[in-house]
Amino acid sequence: MTETKEIKEKVTIKSVINHIGIPTLFVGLFLVFIVILGSFLGISMGTLVSDTIKRTGMNGILVLAMVPSIQSGTGPNFALPVGIVCGLFALVVSIEFGLMGSTLMIVAILFAIFLAIIVGYFYGRLLNAVKGSEMTIATYTGFSIVALMNLAWLMIPFQNPKMRWFMGDG
Repeated sequence: MTETKEIKEKVTIKSVINHIGIPTLFVGLFLVFIVILGSFLGISMGTLVSDTIKRTGMNGILVLAMVPSIQSGTGPNFALPVGIVCGLFALVVSIEFGLMGSTLMIVAILFAIFLAIIVGYFYGRLLNAVKGSEMTIATYTGFSIVALMNLAWLMIPFQNPKMRWFMGDG
């Protein structure tokens, strides 16, 4: 009679980390930390989970926006921040006009496409004018447009109550 020897793999912290991966482990630990901290601060778990799902969805869309530029070999620095700002601006303008539901999304998408075509044309002209320095100019342009729009979001006088600061005029 032959005996079968079972080789039991020893479970160690290192083997778990190798199986899961360090980035996934950090994200998981961060989520556990947030849930524990939220319970200490009195934040309801429903709100915490709901906000986490919303932010995951928003970040997922931004990640998907990078796929075409990475697949084409240009990298995420080329016009992605400019395109995102065009989309955000179109959405904010649509909300300001009081649109809701699918009408809001359709108008925002159409306005974003229109705005992105115009801005993209001038962005393309800029990159053609600086041949050889595209990486530097693209990075600088992305950072600049985001910084400029951060100031604009604070100064544009929104009147829709959904977008107004709880204090102030804008």
